[in-house]
Amino acid sequence: MVFFRGLLVTLLVIHCILIILLVLVQKSKGGGGMGTALGGSVGESIFGSRAGNFLTKVTWTLSTSFLILTLVLSIMYSNSGRRPAPQPAQPAQPAPAQPAPAQPAAPASSPATPPVTPAAPAPSAPGP
Repeated sequence: MVFFRGLLVTLLVIHCILIILLVLVQKSKGGGGMGTALGGSVGESIFGSRAGNFLTKVTWTLSTSFLILTLVLSIMYSNSGRRPAPQPAQPAQPAPAQPAPAQPAAPASSPATPPVTPAAPAPSAPGP
């Protein structure tokens, strides 16, 4: 399966290079551009007067096969990650119980304040 995926990836790279070259060789509709700069007239002289039609058909064919290869590879790679779920591991033996501390820890609180005693009522003064 790995060999087959590698073969398809190699074909995909070759398709990419061929599509790039075909697009650059084609004559542009505006009359200038990269087609003439990279030898677009050479394609016409090799394939005759209908070179544009031939190169366009080859580009469409390569583009369609590129799309199909890409979809097949994406399906293959997405399905390769699906594996059966592993069975749960056996439960571990419980850890031995730790002995309780001899003295409980003092609670963390604010420092103790001395108890407040209520003040005795003041004696009432005799009236006039």
